[in-house]
Amino acid sequence: MAKGQVLPKEVKARLMTNVKARLEEIGYFSQGLVDNSQLLDELSSDPEVGGVLLQYMKKEKVRTYIKDCIIGKYAKAKNSQMVSTDKVKSLIEKKEQETICIEEDKNQVVIGKCENTGRYIYIAKGTVLKWESALRKLLERRSRLIHDGIEIEMFLALSNTGRKLTESEKENIAKTLRLVNVNIIIING
Repeated sequence: MAKGQVLPKEVKARLMTNVKARLEEIGYFSQGLVDNSQLLDELSSDPEVGGVLLQYMKKEKVRTYIKDCIIGKYAKAKNSQMVSTDKVKSLIEKKEQETICIEEDKNQVVIGKCENTGRYIYIAKGTVLKWESALRKLLERRSRLIHDGIEIEMFLALSNTGRKLTESEKENIAKTLRLVNVNIIIING
């Protein structure tokens, strides 16, 4: 097949399955940057991964494709699993001792209303590494809605698929978020 052509769906699926198995086997998210870079080199030169991709693209694009299109997609799916709306809703209901009815769930921001008090709960989902992006989404969404006279509580629900945060790191993020009245929930993977 000529280079520059689109990968067939079955080839993409096989690559995703192969790479996902490798990532799970080695604990990709708990590794450091150097180890992850070495893994990318290995996958790029592996006949079952990089070799297959070479049939469809130039050599200099293989590593980027693996990183962005395969590992990136896997990471996003893993994060979505960890901070699912149901899981986060359950954690907040337990913390708040109140049932929450979800009114909106889109673009990684969830809006719910407490059944007993009528208070609104805003939740942005993201990762510990990109908590600032989740905060931006939360505040942007909050600025577009007006709930006059109704109490609002905001949360960031962050997955931590990598190394465990130190207590100092957790406290620094929490302290920063308290400045804008946002609570934090960290879900370790």
